[in-house]
Amino acid sequence: MLATGTFRGTIVPEEAARAASQRIRPLGKEGTVATYEAYCVKCRAKREFEGEEVELKNGRKAAQGICPVCGTKVMRILGKSSA
Repeated sequence: MLATGTFRGTIVPEEAARAASQRIRPLGKEGTVATYEAYCVKCRAKREFEGEEVELKNGRKAAQGICPVCGTKVMRILGKSSA
């Protein structure tokens, strides 16, 4: 098992990062994959990530993806959808 990095003394295995990227599921309609910037709560920093645009239950658009450093799910709300 290869380690991809450390976070507060904990080794983050490569398999865990890959598994986290497979757990993400869109909340609404499937969107396009693009690059966005969002705040990662675990890293406590803004990160650029590749994600897809999804529509939330309340009708707002959001970008959802995986943090490239720690593998945590990140989300950025983009705005209201035009109706």
